[in-house]
Amino acid sequence: MPVITQPIRPTTPVGAVPPTLADAGLTPGAVVSAQVLAARAENVVRIAIAGLIMDVMTEVKLQPGTQLTLAVSQNGDGLKLAIVEQRAAGQAANTPPA
Repeated sequence: MPVITQPIRPTTPVGAVPPTLADAGLTPGAVVSAQVLAARAENVVRIAIAGLIMDVMTEVKLQPGTQLTLAVSQNGDGLKLAIVEQRAAGQAANTPPA
């Protein structure tokens, strides 16, 4: 299953009060929706997820506009986000290759 690893750097608008990860529903066992906003580096993308915008490391290439369904789990370094489903903007839902 493709994996997005823990957030590198959560970002919020200037003057905004950032919600905590738990307030945003990012707790182990949760399944959440996200959208890829931008590719930041070869293995880093910026995503909008549960009211947060954050940069995350990824093992798979993701394009801006891609809609994701992510399963949240805990690992030794923090949270891990696994892609359950992904679809490009304007395409029907599909599951990622195994």
